Amino acid sequence: MSFKRFLKNLLLTAIFCTIVITGLYFVSNQKQKQMKETATSEIAVAENTTEKIKETETETETETETETETEELIDPVDEYLENIKFTNEDIYKMRSSYEKTAEGEDDIFYIYDESPYDILGEACALVDTDDMEIIYAKNGLRQMAPASTTKLLTAMTVLEFLDADEMINAGAEQDYVASDASRCGVERGGTYSVYDLLNGMLICSGNDAAYTLAYYAGKRAYEREEMSDIHDFYENTYDKVYDESLDDVNTPASDNESAKKYIDEFVKYMNKNAQQMGCIDVNFETPDGYDCDGQLVSALDMARIGVMAKRNDLISDICSTISYSSNLLPNKCITTNELMNEDGPYYNPYVDGLKTGSTGAAGKCFVASATKNECNLVSVVLNSGPDGRWIDTYNLVNLGFMYGEVYDKADELVK
Repeated sequence: MSFKRFLKNLLLTAIFCTIVITGLYFVSNQKQKQMKETATSEIAVAENTTEKIKETETETETETETETETEELIDPVDEYLENIKFTNEDIYKMRSSYEKTAEGEDDIFYIYDESPYDILGEACALVDTDDMEIIYAKNGLRQMAPASTTKLLTAMTVLEFLDADEMINAGAEQDYVASDASRCGVERGGTYSVYDLLNGMLICSGNDAAYTLAYYAGKRAYEREEMSDIHDFYENTYDKVYDESLDDVNTPASDNESAKKYIDEFVKYMNKNAQQMGCIDVNFETPDGYDCDGQLVSALDMARIGVMAKRNDLISDICSTISYSSNLLPNKCITTNELMNEDGPYYNPYVDGLKTGSTGAAGKCFVASATKNECNLVSVVLNSGPDGRWIDTYNLVNLGFMYGEVYDKADELVK
């Protein structure tokens, strides 16, 4: 090999190596560029994901704050009473809806053998307050005038806003009491405790007490600060203690217009409370239940009201009282409940309440409570006769206890 040829080959080899090295360098740069782009892209995605997470967390925090604010905005009056639902209520309503009775016939419902008694009243309901079960009903969904059984709901609504120990003065609201209404002796200008008037309203069915209580409770409801506290339904405020500063705001009604304004407000809350309890076929227009167009209730819904009233210790205690005297009331209050009258022909030792009612449109009505051997009942009779409401209630209570005994025996056999 000549020297020139050797140099030529060496030169070619050098050129070839240069080309290879250049190519490898180019490929390496491209890979590094791609890796940087990928890394940058991944960082961007990660940053974007982080931003989304932060946004989601912010939205969640905002929603949580909103939910918290919403919870704080719940008015305590919207949670004053429980919803009363009977376990077989839907079955009863469905059956009553599809099994239409012929004109002039009664809608009868019972959960076991047919009742051995004929109920004289136009409508009735009997419920077990322990198992919350409808035992018997006659025309239980029919809307009817409630008379003074209304005062059970009136008492519950009064205790929502007023302390039982507060002192209040009767005023112009007394002009709304019907001339033939039952009274407990409230006089315009007189001073009474809320507790006195509750006794006068529930024991001897004083319409005069109902209107004064409704005026002051309606005034308190109307003038209360938004979201202000109310009394708990299960709180017994009869403890001889109350905020005496309330005496300055408990001013009597000076004229019929202001009296009506606050009484109407009170009735609004009566209907609101009825709805809270689950009442459907009801509408109240007055605090005393006196006959009024559009004032209607069903026996089933009145049973709901009776169950709830019985759960309030103060109302239950007053309704189980035979007589009440106060230095502030001119007359002694005597119960209108003949089943608690030991000297009467209809006395039943197991009956311990609740409220009677009587008007031209409503007839003779009675919401009763009874207890025997841990069996607790509430019965309702609407539009019966002068003696019929006592006979009907006596028979309904016996029917309930018979059912309770059968149920207990069956339960023992199962065990």
